[in-house]
Amino acid sequence: MNAEVRRGTGSSGTDGGARGTVWLVVFGLGGLLPYAFLAYLSQRFVFGQGHTERPIVQVVVLLSAAWVAWIAACYVVRRSIPPVQSGTDGVQRELWPLTVVFLFACLYRLVLIPSRPIQEADLYRYLWDGRLVLAGVNPYRYTPAEIAERLTVAYERQQRGLPVHLDQDDQRLAETLGEHHVYNRRLFWLALAHHGGMPTTYPPMAQAVFAFVAWLCPDISPVEERTTVLKAVLVCFDLATLLVLLNILHHFRLPLSWSVVYAWCPLVLKEVANSGHVDSVAVFFCVLAWWCGLRQRWGWAGLTWALAVLTKAYPLALLPILLAWIGATGGRWAYLRFFGVAVPVLLGVVALALPTNSQHTPFTGILIFLREWEMNDALFHATRRGVEWLLPEDWRERITTWPYWPRRLPRDTPDEIAHLTAWAALGGGLFASQIRRYGVLPVSPGFVFAYGLHAWAYLVVSCWLAWRTLRQVQATIGLADQCDRLLHSQRAWFTTTFSSLAWFFLLLPTGNPWYFLWALPWLIWAQRFAWYLLPGLLAQYYLYFWFVYHYPEGGAGVLATGLPGYRFFHEVWVWVEYGPFFACWLIEVWYRRKRTN
Repeated sequence: MNAEVRRGTGSSGTDGGARGTVWLVVFGLGGLLPYAFLAYLSQRFVFGQGHTERPIVQVVVLLSAAWVAWIAACYVVRRSIPPVQSGTDGVQRELWPLTVVFLFACLYRLVLIPSRPIQEADLYRYLWDGRLVLAGVNPYRYTPAEIAERLTVAYERQQRGLPVHLDQDDQRLAETLGEHHVYNRRLFWLALAHHGGMPTTYPPMAQAVFAFVAWLCPDISPVEERTTVLKAVLVCFDLATLLVLLNILHHFRLPLSWSVVYAWCPLVLKEVANSGHVDSVAVFFCVLAWWCGLRQRWGWAGLTWALAVLTKAYPLALLPILLAWIGATGGRWAYLRFFGVAVPVLLGVVALALPTNSQHTPFTGILIFLREWEMNDALFHATRRGVEWLLPEDWRERITTWPYWPRRLPRDTPDEIAHLTAWAALGGGLFASQIRRYGVLPVSPGFVFAYGLHAWAYLVVSCWLAWRTLRQVQATIGLADQCDRLLHSQRAWFTTTFSSLAWFFLLLPTGNPWYFLWALPWLIWAQRFAWYLLPGLLAQYYLYFWFVYHYPEGGAGVLATGLPGYRFFHEVWVWVEYGPFFACWLIEVWYRRKRTN
């Protein structure tokens, strides 16, 4: 599936392109059936009801069937569809396969947008946060549980005839949840039932999108209609990403039909059109930033990258790649234009989002998430288990009770010692204080250490990728055609961006499938088939809920393991999910090295 493979092998000319288009239609229709059945089965996924009767296994099978149709379509466009050519004939050859790709992409999304979210509840929090913003309440100030407590106390005091003092935000909340706003109250209880005690984790730009959706939906709109509108808005960003990708493919002189890699990907369709994840907004701004970088518009790239970070923080992981790319293509002034726009936008928006008279900040929810969540991980789980096996049982007490963490420094301390001690305090004392403060949380002993190891691993990987790409760019200096040299170097940066985001996903402690959406627009430039295998395997994430529902803790264990459902998934099944990918990746690495030698 390498983007550098020679196009047109297998069939060539008009006949090959026509046959490829026909096969593309066949596989497009083959993918439509699983999505239609998926929309039908989604009606049995009612929030909080009928857990054991949910057809989760059937959903995984349908997503796997859709993956087969998608991978076949990817093969067709790689091998049979001719590249972009000049002249009328070239445009016509590219027009028909692109039309098929775009029409089926829209059709798939139209089928899934009205469907009920399958094993997903995040969008209820999206809608509630948007309703708070529209009511003039800072969504970072209160959790849903705190809102319920405040309004309950006020109601009880009112019933007993005691004076009730409500501030402006409390009055707005009481009005939003008034008796005549039945659907607002239902939405609030849905948000309260799904991690209602946790502050919102969504950055300010995401809140702006939620508020826009709330503005589109009046208070009399049922929750089901609001979720449909939300998913429609997120799909608009998804399709906008596809349009930007078409421009990028045209820039690289690649067939526009290669956009099928993103347009028909079942992971994109499930997690955006059905589940309604806000990641599609961040992905759009991130891809747009790379498009601006291709055109050397580094000021605009800084703006769109900042908007991506303000929607989902993951683009921060691309900083090593960005620094190398900007330095290699634009130099010092490009750095100034990029960060001269990005930094003020980030700081300004965060400053405006800070709530008043609250113990929460826009970062509180994200920090809690990073500190507590571990889900669907393979590498991180293995690292954590290994660290826990090596660490003594009383590791936390030994670290946090060490008496020599620096507290204060004498005024006459030399600067060199003061600086070293300050770094020690930052890396030791503050770290220890955080462990002391949050030591009662359900965090396994090796969690923090595994986090540190994986953070260093990703930093090393991303820096190595950036260094390797710089060497590849320098190797193109000898090319006679200046245009070919530029395109080759730019493709190298896109390949590196995919590799960086893909390994970032694999090293995370939380491997939610929709997090791999971050890398999917760059999958076109992936160099190994294993990466095309991963989106299909990630559908098995939903089997976690099947195991939990059918094998709860305290009941019968799964098969002969005796493990409850959630432990069986994390200890055993996660390797069934990721194992084929790692095996395929290792085989490809070995085979490539063998051919090179």
